[in-house]
Amino acid sequence: DCRTLLTIKDSLEYKLELASLLTYQEKTDEALDILNKIIKYQPKLVTPYASRAWVNAVAGNGQAAISDYISFMALEGDYSLDALVLYSSLDYAYAIGALSNLVTSDSENLIWLSARIRVYIAQGDYNAALIDLDVLETVSEKSPFTLYQRAQCYQGMYEFSKQVDAMTALIALMETEDADLYDMRGVAYRNTGNTDAALADFDKALQIAPTSASALAERGWTKYMLKQDEAALKDFTTAITYAEPNAWLYVQRGSVYQSLGDSTKAKADFETALQLDSVSSTYAFALVHLGKTEQAVNAMKAIVEANAEDAGEYYNLACLYSLANMKSEAIAALQRAVELGYKSYHHIQLDRDLDNIRTETDFQQVLNLLTKSKVSKLFEALTK
Repeated sequence: DCRTLLTIKDSLEYKLELASLLTYQEKTDEALDILNKIIKYQPKLVTPYASRAWVNAVAGNGQAAISDYISFMALEGDYSLDALVLYSSLDYAYAIGALSNLVTSDSENLIWLSARIRVYIAQGDYNAALIDLDVLETVSEKSPFTLYQRAQCYQGMYEFSKQVDAMTALIALMETEDADLYDMRGVAYRNTGNTDAALADFDKALQIAPTSASALAERGWTKYMLKQDEAALKDFTTAITYAEPNAWLYVQRGSVYQSLGDSTKAKADFETALQLDSVSSTYAFALVHLGKTEQAVNAMKAIVEANAEDAGEYYNLACLYSLANMKSEAIAALQRAVELGYKSYHHIQLDRDLDNIRTETDFQQVLNLLTKSKVSKLFEALTK
């Protein structure tokens, strides 16, 4: 139909639509040919650059996708950074190089510094992001953007007390109350071990947005960790009614049913989780709860092998081994998580998945590694 329309009228809209349809069919060469001609003869048009960025991304041309989207941003003045962050994952070094050139050459336009911060955070380069945030706040001032990005950095670095401080400053700056911010700070409070403050923030989030599945789930998880099973069950059940189908919620509610001795409902929830997710760690946890230990371990090992430097996945492996009562393997995985940078001491203390290994001597030795790390950091800070 697009081709027919183009025989009737030479329309930019029809050409862009045709390029889009061709891309969906993975005919990227033809799509690029259309967009290249448009940009060659009408280089000041904005939309074709965004379209070509998407086609280049689909074609695997990461550098071209990044370059095109930066051109789109510069021409449009549309500084939504989400797409740029996505394209930057195709070639991180190139993206940082391109943005660094713009930070230098167009220094009065702070969007490029902001963009580099977002890209750093997306790739886990939190120290570099914090340096840029310091620069940004010296030439402008603390803003919802900078405080939120700081909170993201501190979360990724397991610096949860600093995350709480950043979130508190952010909440104070907001003109209207935002349930998601209280939800996020609640998780940070929980990770500092302050479960009372965490629950208060989840309650506040639910006062603002009573149907927030995220706040309900986080409050439910916190109550489950505190062994308030009936209250946790209510929160998870309500969250399931408001959320899109979510395997993690069913695994968590199944765990509560299991704790309450209702094996029939627990099994039903774990089986529902398997239908919703067959790729993430949630799938492995559903399997282990159903007694399918070998399948669960193999699934979780595959995830760990694909993310060999991911401390969080090793922590998940430790929890899974613990649930399977494979104690030595659980402790070894937990130690590896800590070696890779997992530092959420209070989360480990609260997590009921680790109850099977909590009384083991080697478990305490892993906690001692975390404690020593904290003491060393404090000493370094005080002696600078």
